[in-house]
Amino acid sequence: MTWCAAHVASNKEYDTKREMVSLNILTDDDIFIPRRQTYDVKDEEIDKKTETMLPGYILLNLSSAKAMAGLESMSNYIKILGPVTDEEMEDIRDHENIPIDLEANAGDKIIVTKGPFTGVKGSIISEDDTRRHKCLLVFHGNEITVVLDSNIIEKIT
Repeated sequence: MTWCAAHVASNKEYDTKREMVSLNILTDDDIFIPRRQTYDVKDEEIDKKTETMLPGYILLNLSSAKAMAGLESMSNYIKILGPVTDEEMEDIRDHENIPIDLEANAGDKIIVTKGPFTGVKGSIISEDDTRRHKCLLVFHGNEITVVLDSNIIEKIT
């Protein structure tokens, strides 16, 4: 694989990913947004949140010329900075510390991290079971209700 670092518009990592996938420039697996879990202590309560490890940057698998040509049509500015070695990619993946189990309840705010709704924010309405959540998303100004697997959503604050 030929991974490259790319600079994108501020706070537009997930929007850029969604646009690339919807325009068939790259697949979901060819775009990597490294994340990390952070913790804040307020009034003796622990507040967990997920944030991007490299704000303003995404990692792309650009193994074809078609992918490179498609990047020019992006609405969010994107600039390829250069290649990322296999060792660097392994190091980044090792430092990503996102828990596998989602610790979210009804009313919690979430963001979708994979699939056609990547980057869309919303809230959990209810839990169908421990792996699926009924969510209310705001997509292009419209509220939609969907059932999502817990492995494609993350709790945000």
